[in-house]
Amino acid sequence: MSKTLDFSSNELGRDVTLVLVFEPHNDGSLYQSLFPVAWKVLTFSAAGASQASVRYTAEGAFFVPQTAGGDNVFSIDYKRIDIGGKCVMETDDEGMNFLNPAVEGNPNSMQCEINTSQPSSVGFGTLSGTRSTVEPLMFWNKVGVSNTVSLKFTPKLKVFAEHDYHEKQIIRGKIGSTVILEQDLDDLPSSSQWVVSIDSGTGEVTIERA
Repeated sequence: MSKTLDFSSNELGRDVTLVLVFEPHNDGSLYQSLFPVAWKVLTFSAAGASQASVRYTAEGAFFVPQTAGGDNVFSIDYKRIDIGGKCVMETDDEGMNFLNPAVEGNPNSMQCEINTSQPSSVGFGTLSGTRSTVEPLMFWNKVGVSNTVSLKFTPKLKVFAEHDYHEKQIIRGKIGSTVILEQDLDDLPSSSQWVVSIDSGTGEVTIERA
């Protein structure tokens, strides 16, 4: 089921930028070969009212990634994936990687086997609302040939008040600021409202359910 989160603010007093991230489980490879990607970056103005809405479709996909500027990642080919599915990435006669449609795999995870001509990167994301593109959430860098990435994904959203990130950016190291919202989207209704404010005592950004 898709989830829509509506954020609003009013007279914050200073501009606020929020970075929304689905941080993968720390299996020892986090920030080494496996990296989260900034899903959404939302801005709220110092004066007046601001609003932003995001939609999570819950439709997962592995994708063949391309990077721009070293940090931005986007999809050039993707295949829909569910828990229990497995994709295989191969290389065509022109040296381009592609994904085969998912087949039955490990019943407890989503998998992508790397059967390319050389070590290759792979991404995971969710389909956009129109299902025409993939919104990147995770990035594995140069997975070895014949290796398989395995993912048990829980849509636990983390929100940070940060100015130094942009959407689709590979996050190379732990974000330094404190998480201001951590929410499993499976626990939310299809639509929810959230209020962004600044604590008058501490000056810290807060997010509360409306």
